[in-house]
Amino acid sequence: MTFHLNRQENALDYMRANHRRLVAHIEAGRGRVVMTASGCGTMVKEYGHVPARDPAYAEKAKRVSELTKET
Repeated sequence: MTFHLNRQENALDYMRANHRRLVAHIEAGRGRVVMTASGCGTMVKEYGHVPARDPAYAEKAKRVSELTKET
């Protein structure tokens, strides 16, 4: 929600924290990120684009984005 409320810097902090958790699950062998909330799924799919300016997250964020599927 923070990203959509024009608080992008705060949103990036939340994204980085969420991203670290998702990557841990992916690296543990889970093959997909399944999202049931459409707004959240759309935002996680954007992880490959939004934090791309941050080199520490860019490549892994792209992978999280690619593995995210909405149901």
